[in-house]
Amino acid sequence: MNDKTRGFCLQYALRRTEILRIADRFADALDEDRTQNADMFDTARTAFSASRHPNATMRALEEEFRTADETLLCLLVALCDAGMELVLALSPISSPTAFAEMASDIFDRLEQERQPSPRMAQKLTEIKAEHAVRRLNAAITQMNQCIK
Repeated sequence: MNDKTRGFCLQYALRRTEILRIADRFADALDEDRTQNADMFDTARTAFSASRHPNATMRALEEEFRTADETLLCLLVALCDAGMELVLALSPISSPTAFAEMASDIFDRLEQERQPSPRMAQKLTEIKAEHAVRRLNAAITQMNQCIK
């Protein structure tokens, strides 16, 4: 593991409590979808739903993220983006260390780009809660193995 990845793992370890709280909020948003937007999970339907599937929990999270510090947002986006690569098998990730290296590279790019907080907040909450939960939970599992 290189120094950059060690630094990323340290960032994760320091912010782990916040990340776990956010993962719980994503899970709450998924519960809301399952109870209030159940038709979005109907795989037998052959036409688009007329429902816009509003999710108050995700909108509240987006508002919270709009005022969050940029380092936390960059960390979350990096974890979710690398988590997407993992759960969709888009990249060959052979170990937790390889996952951390990928997430670290994404984090560095985001830190250099410095997108506005509202844009990163939107990126984190524009996907379905189901996908946010899967991606962040996969990332948490990998990162927890790295910081043991």
